[in-house]
Amino acid sequence: ISYYTNFILNDCKLSWNLINELCGKRRVSKDIVLYSNGRYIVDDKGIADEFQNQFLSVVGKQVIPIESIVHYGPYVSNTFQFSEVNESYVDILLQSINVSKGPGYDKIPPAIWKGIREEIILPLKYLINQMISTCEFPDELKVAQVIPLHKKGDSSLSINYRNISIINSLGKLLERVIYDQLSDFFY
Repeated sequence: ISYYTNFILNDCKLSWNLINELCGKRRVSKDIVLYSNGRYIVDDKGIADEFQNQFLSVVGKQVIPIESIVHYGPYVSNTFQFSEVNESYVDILLQSINVSKGPGYDKIPPAIWKGIREEIILPLKYLINQMISTCEFPDELKVAQVIPLHKKGDSSLSINYRNISIINSLGKLLERVIYDQLSDFFY
């Protein structure tokens, strides 16, 4: 409770975002109309297909060979193995959650995860260690909501949008564990 009291007293904007999110209120986005190949696209499926094609074409141009980005430290053994995590590491993970980010498809605001931090350290440690021991990342946490975000220029052209992927906080935490351990190995 004291966490939420401090949260509400210290950051009014984040407090209202949390309240609106918990009440199911969302900002209404304007309808998108795209222009491609001499025609306007107004139906949801057509717009989704156009954005998918645009975003995939951009990703294809950005593929970088792994050799150019991996820097091996002074000594890197030829084997890698994930390590189990302890409570203090999980606590640090939970404290690092950015409460200004929106929730993923699970609709759980990041502030909730941070607010119940002490209660979920042990179950989360078990979940993370289970993921590590089975070498399986839960499929449910691979789901992302991809949203087109207008950059600048003509809003009817898909090239003037960039995509953002919204994943839930638990997925971000598990990805962070993987990232931290791989970074320690390679750098």
